[in-house]
Amino acid sequence: MEVEQMKLKAYGTFGSLAVFIPGRTIGGNTTCYRIDSPCLPADTWLVNDGGTGFAVLCADALKAGVKRIIVLLTHYHHDHTQGLLLGAATYIKGIKVTLVGPLEDGWGPHKVLMDVMKKPLHPRAFQLEASHFVSPVELEYPQNQVLLLHPEGGFKVLGIDTFERLCDKGDQLPFRKGQKFALNECLVIRMLRTDHPEKTISYRFDEGPTGKSFVFLTDHANQDGVPADLKQHLKSIDLLIQDVQYNREEYDARTAGFGHGTPDYAVRLCNATGVKRVGFTHHHFMWDDAKIEANVTAAQELAAKIIAQTVVSEDADGLLKPEGIFLVRDYMEIDV
Repeated sequence: MEVEQMKLKAYGTFGSLAVFIPGRTIGGNTTCYRIDSPCLPADTWLVNDGGTGFAVLCADALKAGVKRIIVLLTHYHHDHTQGLLLGAATYIKGIKVTLVGPLEDGWGPHKVLMDVMKKPLHPRAFQLEASHFVSPVELEYPQNQVLLLHPEGGFKVLGIDTFERLCDKGDQLPFRKGQKFALNECLVIRMLRTDHPEKTISYRFDEGPTGKSFVFLTDHANQDGVPADLKQHLKSIDLLIQDVQYNREEYDARTAGFGHGTPDYAVRLCNATGVKRVGFTHHHFMWDDAKIEANVTAAQELAAKIIAQTVVSEDADGLLKPEGIFLVRDYMEIDV
């Protein structure tokens, strides 16, 4: 299928634990998103996180004849990695798998799988499957590298200094086998650490041909202010998918410091950075539809109130609109 601009498909939108509550229609898989773009090679899928939704994604990938899957892992908590143990791509030699993730205290993506995929925790050792896992990308300092994708050049990791120098000069970017391509032909992925108990990465996707931009910001706690690097990371993006696991009352009473956000914080962050649309994800695994949807309603009401209180109408132009706030459900497809 031809893709004209970046699109997402949510295969898992819940946090902490995969639970299917009777009557709940939003879903129950833990975090997993597919990012599609005309900048990707035809046989390659790009994925954000490997929660339980990854198993369903793999079934779709097999039907599509995918030959390579690149998984961008935000961190290694079980709700973001368990699908890697269940997904067919882990066990099929004909699919090359590239894992990208943080390096913390010597732990990278492959070491995590080696530690979990062994008896008595798992029936099959990772070492028996590792032959089709391409060398991992271990991010010790996420902001110091960029990831590039091109339909002909494939996947490339580049140091931020080299990337910025080439962009400043207007030079083309180097890929495999001596190939070089223009920046405006590439999908550029930048990275930033979130506010979470373990090292966790937020990924920003900038699509050269269309100018579309998207940030995946999960497992990020409320902050009093907006740090300069986070402000730059989110600046003027078309779409933000943000972790809003709690409501304000629960956050204040019990869950401050757990590494997750609230609807009021999402609105404040979007207004501070010029985000056009925000989708709420990483839902509380024990909440029903009504309680999850209430987070969106609370955010929409707050956004409307802020606009109404803005004295100068021009100042409201850059503020998040209530209609720009939505709930992400399992298997939902989203245009960036």
